[in-house]
Amino acid sequence: GQPEKALELSSEAAVANPNHLELLTARGGAYYNKGDLNAALDHFDRIVKLRPDLAEGYFKVALVHNDKGNFIALRNDLNHVLRLDPNHIRARLMMATLNLQDKKFEEARSLAAAVQKDDPAIAEAYVLEFSALVMLKREAEAVPVLERALKAAPNSDLPAIEIAKLRFGAGQTEAGF
Repeated sequence: GQPEKALELSSEAAVANPNHLELLTARGGAYYNKGDLNAALDHFDRIVKLRPDLAEGYFKVALVHNDKGNFIALRNDLNHVLRLDPNHIRARLMMATLNLQDKKFEEARSLAAAVQKDDPAIAEAYVLEFSALVMLKREAEAVPVLERALKAAPNSDLPAIEIAKLRFGAGQTEAGF
């Protein structure tokens, strides 16, 4: 497939240029797409060692740690990304998701709301804020978040699914649905 061909073509170049950032990124991505998470992590870790000032290197390491289920390392990686680039949208979304899982609902809500301000078309940010508000038992605030999502991201079905769950789920909410 594609990842194998990319790795085959880049093998000689990797031997000649073991610290070439673009090559490390391409090879790490190919290993990642192939499902070889350990090899991907080796390549992405080298990027971080060579350029600890690049948020994207830490983010690639975070993606691997996420897929490996190493959530402590994932949180550390995302913290590095956000220190280097506080506006990194994907890192903020992943951190909001981690915060929801860790029952840090207000932190999750805050990150998700900030992403909405930066890019109103990302439906996932609204769903994360909605989920955090529901967990905080602030359902009356949660429903308008999804309504905003339907307007801001009309091509996404995520907000509609969440509204349907709320309305037709296993019981009525305090918001009257």
